[in-house]
Amino acid sequence: GLSTAAVLSKTHVVTVVELKEDIVKKINSGASPLNEKDLTNLLQRNVSENRLKAVSDLSSLIPVDIILICVNTPPLDDGSADLRQVQSVLDMIDTKLEELIKDRVVIGLRSTVPPGTTRSLLMERFSTRSESVGIVFSPEFLRQGTAVHDIQEPDRVVIGGLPQDVEVYEEMIKPCLVRQDTPFFRMTLESAEMCKYVSNCFLATKISFANEMAALAENIPEVDIDDVMTSVMADHRICQSHLRPGLGFGGSCFPKDISALLNYASSSHVRMNLLQSVLLVNDTTTDRLLSLVEKMAPDLKGKKVAILGITFKVGTDDTRGSPSLDLILKLSSMGAVIHAHDPEANIETVELEIRNKFSYTKDLETCTRQADIAFLMTDWPIYKDLGLRRIVEKMKKKIFIDGRRMFVNSDIPEDLVYKALGSF
Repeated sequence: GLSTAAVLSKTHVVTVVELKEDIVKKINSGASPLNEKDLTNLLQRNVSENRLKAVSDLSSLIPVDIILICVNTPPLDDGSADLRQVQSVLDMIDTKLEELIKDRVVIGLRSTVPPGTTRSLLMERFSTRSESVGIVFSPEFLRQGTAVHDIQEPDRVVIGGLPQDVEVYEEMIKPCLVRQDTPFFRMTLESAEMCKYVSNCFLATKISFANEMAALAENIPEVDIDDVMTSVMADHRICQSHLRPGLGFGGSCFPKDISALLNYASSSHVRMNLLQSVLLVNDTTTDRLLSLVEKMAPDLKGKKVAILGITFKVGTDDTRGSPSLDLILKLSSMGAVIHAHDPEANIETVELEIRNKFSYTKDLETCTRQADIAFLMTDWPIYKDLGLRRIVEKMKKKIFIDGRRMFVNSDIPEDLVYKALGSF
C-alpha cells in the first residue's frame, strides 16, 4: 500500500490512512517503515512537496475521487483468506461515506481476495446504496524489494468492474507508468480476482517443478542441474523466470494464495491435485537440506550450526514464510545450538517461539566462529562478495550446505565438505 501511495503521489495528491501512530509519524517525516528499494527517496520528495501525507483515521480526509484498499489478507487456520481487515476498512468507509464523496468516488480493492468477494462485500454494500459510488478490483503484482519499480513498470494492469469505473481507475494509474504501451486488461470483478491467484499459483508451480527435478538430480552422479535447467529455459516456450532450483518459495504471497485457492476449490468440491503437490514439494526442501548432512553429522545435539540468511529472499527485510525459520525449528528439535546472520532481516517480526531458538547477529564472523555446520539460506550479495573461503575460515568442522547453489562453480577449499541442494 505504501509503495503504491508513494508512486501515485508523483502525479496525484495522496493520503495514506494508517492506524499505527508510529508509522504515521515516520511517513510524514519522509522515512520509510519498509525496506523497499527507492521508497525512501520517493517519500522524502513527495512528502516535502505536500503531495503525500499520512493520517490515523478518515476524519481528517477531504472529499476524494478514489479510495484504494490495500490491507493484508493472511491465511486462517484452514487456509482460507482472512477478510477481517478488509471488512474493518469497509466499516470505516461506511461511517464517512457521504463526507468522502466529492462528485463521485470509486473504491478500488487491491488486496488479494477469493473470487466473488468484491461483488459481495463492496458492490452490494455501496453501489446499491448510492449511484455516486463505483467499485473496481485491480490486483497488485508486486515483488517485495522491487515494489516501486513494479508499480511504475508493470507487465500488465488488470482491472475488474463496470466500464465507467474502470475508466476512472485507468486515468489515475496511467500517468504513473513509465511505458505508455503497458497492456490494460478490462474484465469482470471475479476474473480480475482470479488473475492474482492464477499468476501466483503458476509461478509457485514453476518453482516446485524445478526443485522436484533438483531432488532427482541429487541422486544421479554427474548430473549438473544448472546445465539441465539452462538448456530447458532456452526453449522459447518456457520462460526462465522461477525455474532456478533452490529453497522454494516463501514470503507472504505464494503460500497464502495457494492455500486460499485450495480452500476455495474445496468449498466448490473441486480437487486441485497439482497445487497440493506444489505445496508438498515446497514443504520438503528443508528436509532435503538435513538429509545432505545426515551421513556427515548424524547427531547434531550440542553442535553449533550457522544459518546464513533468514529473510525469505534478498532485497527485503521480511522473514515471513522463510525456509530458514522452518530449518531452525527442525534443527532445534535435534538439539543444535543455532546462530543466524542476516544483513537486513527485521528480527522483531519473527514469532517469539521461533526467535527464542536461535541467536541472531549482523556480524558474520560471530555467526560462523567455531561452527560445525553452516547453511546458506538467502543469497545475499555479501556472501558472494566475501567468498566461500573467508566465510568458513573460522568454522570448526567446516561442513557447508549451499541451499541457494551460490558457490557451485567456485573453488572449494580442501578442508571443507561442500554440498549444494540439487547436486549429487
